[in-house]
Amino acid sequence: MQSPFDMDSEVALKRPEECAKDARRGAALIAAARSGNEEAVKEVLRLQPLARVNAKTRDGMTALMAAAMLGQAMCVKALLQYQPLAQVKASNKNGVNALMLAVINRRGWCVRELLQHEAVAQVIATDLNGSNALMYAVQNGDLGCMELLLQHQPGVQVAAANLDGMTALMTASVLGRDKCIRALLRHEPAMQLAAVNAQGLTAVSLAEYRVILLGSVIVCLTLASASSDGRATRANSVESMGMDW
Repeated sequence: MQSPFDMDSEVALKRPEECAKDARRGAALIAAARSGNEEAVKEVLRLQPLARVNAKTRDGMTALMAAAMLGQAMCVKALLQYQPLAQVKASNKNGVNALMLAVINRRGWCVRELLQHEAVAQVIATDLNGSNALMYAVQNGDLGCMELLLQHQPGVQVAAANLDGMTALMTASVLGRDKCIRALLRHEPAMQLAAVNAQGLTAVSLAEYRVILLGSVIVCLTLASASSDGRATRANSVESMGMDW
């Protein structure tokens, strides 16, 4: 069975009326969204909006996910005119939603558009590994996406941990992302610094382990400084070189 993503993109790009005639569930809409053809998206939705907007591929990909992943902001906006809550809450076979895909692929405009609809439900969602959108933004070192995400229930987001017990702050510590650390510690710093992962390690411990492992100095001064007033169990100061890995 052919995936809807494999259909001829020329149909979506040049003949929106042909997209509307496609008999496959959501195939035309997904192809149009993927190609960034806003007019084709609108034409399909005009004829059968509710039947197609939440249709998925075999991998669980929806039109909204495809548009968000590829940075098709205008298509994202058009799609969200119909059943936005159902669309933003939908996830693929890995539990990844449209917001996560937009963050993973650094699609800031799509992130902004998605967060216009049921933002809290999206930012607290986790994939099958327990990761949320904020953790993916930290992995990318994407401060812009982090700022957008942290406008909604920041305490819940920074407290979240994946299946390994890793929080966004721990991830930033392991990767040596000083700017991300600073941004995260604006929200519930004591709680974040006291949290431990599945191995019993805190964010500060992980940062220190990175120093030993790589034999180099990393930018975790913010962690040490924040813990120096007794808000965390450890307060070993590490010199900062101002790098952002």
